Amino acid sequence: MFIRRARKKDPQTGKTYFYHQLVESYRTPSGPRQRTLLNLGRLDLEPKELRRLAKRIEDQMKGQPSIAQPKHIEELALHFVSLLRKKRIQAAQAEPEKQGDKCQTVDIDSVQTSDVRTVGAEAVGAWAYDQLQMTKILKECAFTQADIDRAKVLILGKLIHPASERETHAWFHQRSALDEVMDINAKHVSLTSLYRTCDRLLSRKEDIEASLVNRERSLFGLGEKLILYDLTNTYFEGNPNAQEAQRGVSKEKRPDRPL
Repeated sequence: MFIRRARKKDPQTGKTYFYHQLVESYRTPSGPRQRTLLNLGRLDLEPKELRRLAKRIEDQMKGQPSIAQPKHIEELALHFVSLLRKKRIQAAQAEPEKQGDKCQTVDIDSVQTSDVRTVGAEAVGAWAYDQLQMTKILKECAFTQADIDRAKVLILGKLIHPASERETHAWFHQRSALDEVMDINAKHVSLTSLYRTCDRLLSRKEDIEASLVNRERSLFGLGEKLILYDLTNTYFEGNPNAQEAQRGVSKEKRPDRPL
């Protein structure tokens, strides 16, 4: 695999744009050919870094571990490998199934796993999220679709894998299948964007909580309840001047001291 820099001209504006493609060489009876595996968009990387990124993508597709790769190269490789695998799965699903290919003999000792993701807790969390109509609530709070995607990651991340936003970002991109379960565009979910979305959720905290209360009342048939607490009291030592210190019935049998 290698990364090719391509040029495209906008026929309306006349401007020229440059973008990058992940390309693979392969052999045919007519000679070697090349095919584009994935459009990578615009990458601000040096030629040496582009070669390193292409090599890392190829290694990850083969399940080989990372060896002292720069952090930004490793993160980009993980992102593009995820997109490439999704593209291949979609292409396989789109192909019509052949009648004679339903059964195959497989050597189980030759089977290997790669890019293993968790899905069970994500499926349960997605069900609860939909039951609470969180997407509707967030739209009423003027969240865009990109903001809602990030909010899903934060909310389900705190439920399934409680941690910091930085750890949630790593969990989402490297260990969880939440993006597939909840149809989240992973491009929208950067670490910086998670910080911003967390602030937005906090700023609309009262509105979100009020909407959740109403939804839960409807969902579970909850009514109003009055709960009375029998609280203890504490006596003061010395001569307190605080207005809160008053004489009264002491549960600690110290009527000589203010409570």
